Amino acid sequence: MNQIQDCIIEAIFELDLDGPKPGFSETAYRRGWLCMRCVDEESLIWLKSFIPSCKPWDGGNLKVLEGKDLPKPRVATAFLPKCAEETNERIFHFLARQNRGLNVESWRVLSRKREGAMSALMTLLIDAESAEVLENNAEVSIKLARGTIRPRLLNKQPREKSEEKKAGSKEVEPSTNEDPELPEETALERLP
Repeated sequence: MNQIQDCIIEAIFELDLDGPKPGFSETAYRRGWLCMRCVDEESLIWLKSFIPSCKPWDGGNLKVLEGKDLPKPRVATAFLPKCAEETNERIFHFLARQNRGLNVESWRVLSRKREGAMSALMTLLIDAESAEVLENNAEVSIKLARGTIRPRLLNKQPREKSEEKKAGSKEVEPSTNEDPELPEETALERLP
């Protein structure tokens, strides 16, 4: 990914003074791609026009995706027994080595708290592929135990309050299962 950044930096350095003025507010590595936030439309247009000619290595083909075209991360709730004393990094390390199809390198911890004496209750931001795996089976192996990681539902339909449902009321509350709105991003993805 450093080679991609170096290629972009050199192209900016070579720009004419009266040419486009590309600006970026953030650049971050993600699993298999580089995330760049363009400060304005001119920067995005310049990046889209430059990237097809960017060849940071032999056979390297890159493409630009706008934030709206990126797979959206999902929020998930994890209950992980015997993990209260473990760091987030160690938990992800165990999950990656004990479960197939979980791309934990791209996960982020939104919140974490101790549950009982030994367990960790975590709210995670996970990738769409991992969410699909976990929707089929939420049970995960973690250390010498079984835990659960449940992706929140994608539908945005409100759910009825259980107390009011028992009383026969039909009042509903907004769902807390909505995935958060994330700022627009531009991504560079390596093509096969």
